[in-house]
Formats: sequence, structure tokens, C-alpha cells
Amino acid sequence: VSSLIEELASAAAAEACVEFEPGMVERLCAYSRAVAHFPTAVKE
Repeated sequence: VSSLIEELASAAAAEACVEFEPGMVERLCAYSRAVAHFPTAVKE
């Protein structure tokens, strides 16, 4: 998951000319653990 986040962040940063702060991967992983119990189904 971490390598996927890094790859997507790299592409997004290049496309949007932005720079992500260090620790972004760790923060996103921590966030996903914190909201793991939230419903995430897609409504059709």
C-alpha cells in the first residue's frame, strides 16, 4: 500500500506541480486505520 501511495503521490505532484510534506504515507495509513470501521460502500 505504501508503494502505491508513493507512486500515486509522485504522479499527482508532477501533474499538479505541488509538493507533498514528508510523512504523508504514514499519515494516510494512520488515517485509514482510524476510519476502518466507517461504511465505504459505493451507491449505484
